[in-house]
Amino acid sequence: MTAHPFLIVDKATFYRFLGSAPEGRRYEFVRGRIVQDMGGGTLKHVKIGRRISIIVERQLDPDTWCINSGSDRGVETSETIRLPDVVVERVGADENSLATTEPVVIVEVLSETSGERDLEIKPAEYTGLPSLLAYIVASQDEPVCQVWLRGTDGNFPAQSLTVEGRDQVIHIPALSLAIPLDEVYRGVGS
Repeated sequence: MTAHPFLIVDKATFYRFLGSAPEGRRYEFVRGRIVQDMGGGTLKHVKIGRRISIIVERQLDPDTWCINSGSDRGVETSETIRLPDVVVERVGADENSLATTEPVVIVEVLSETSGERDLEIKPAEYTGLPSLLAYIVASQDEPVCQVWLRGTDGNFPAQSLTVEGRDQVIHIPALSLAIPLDEVYRGVGS
């Protein structure tokens, strides 16, 4: 199936399109449009995403949680289907589905072209998901992460928390999860 760049489609059409999309290209669904996402990333980008995935995997029970990394699985919101770098969801989801509507943690690693989207557009999309506990945006150039955590009142703060420095740790209390930045950024950058 080919898609004209100005064609408005529904999610079902988008999923069918993915079945015939060219190998190696990534696409997202954004408010009725199929958008080609920049596939791949720098080695730093890949390392940071993979390390976060490994740290999370090591701490969470595999009988309860499924950790997907490298854009293996999408996140479906009311108007979008995105491909984050790391997605944590409960075990038991439909194994044939291409995206989850119930992520618990989402991690994006910034690239040169994704900053505005990851920091200004996606927070509103992701934090609107009732299941989400944390959204993390990691810099690939320095040990700095922007973190949105759902509070005990059930709400997300309007602004992200900046966690900066190799000696810092991102804590997600609801999951008893700790992500040390020294481990995430070991051997990356200066």
